[in-house]
Amino acid sequence: MHTCIRATRCLSAAGWLGLLAICASCGRDVRMAGKALQDVRVRAVEHGGVRLDEQATPQQVATVLLSAMLDDIRATDAAEREQAAEVQLDVCAASTIAALRPAVYSRPEWLFRTVSSWAPMISKYQDSLETALGEAGSRLEVVHRSGATKDGDEVCDVRLELQDPDDARAGVVLRIRLIHVAPEESGSTGGVKYWRVFNLFFEAGVRSLHRAERASG
Repeated sequence: MHTCIRATRCLSAAGWLGLLAICASCGRDVRMAGKALQDVRVRAVEHGGVRLDEQATPQQVATVLLSAMLDDIRATDAAEREQAAEVQLDVCAASTIAALRPAVYSRPEWLFRTVSSWAPMISKYQDSLETALGEAGSRLEVVHRSGATKDGDEVCDVRLELQDPDDARAGVVLRIRLIHVAPEESGSTGGVKYWRVFNLFFEAGVRSLHRAERASG
């Protein structure tokens, strides 16, 4: 869907990102009702024993995100959903996403609407995602993109094949797009950057899974 590499193309995802967030929010507004949304900033965080700072790899950030998305999908109460949402917000490229904010939304509202649209995208593939996470992220493939954003930030994708629960021989490829962004926290050293998630999308088409083909052959 997005083959963008350079900044102008990468950030042309605004239309897609906005449509996804707005459409998904139609069914998620209940999560915002009466909720005091905090303004998320890009900063060093730690989740699941992994510190996500300038040393963290794209795979590590993607793994934390995917784990939180699975927790979000399988949450049984508001407290669990809230905790999962906080983790997802912690690993988002808040400054980049906020730059695409329509004037009708505050920054916290836009970040929450955008990030809370991600988990529903992959809910159908939750069992395959759980299996992938159980393999310690070995199925995550990093694709570094040439070029950069207009601010000079590097861009990369983390690819993950997910099996279609309705067809054991078919699946989809999820792409998690990350940007190497400067922290927004006070006292940060110049030149320090963190990998953070900008958006998610599926590669076009359904493909055969080599793993399933070998098993059935």
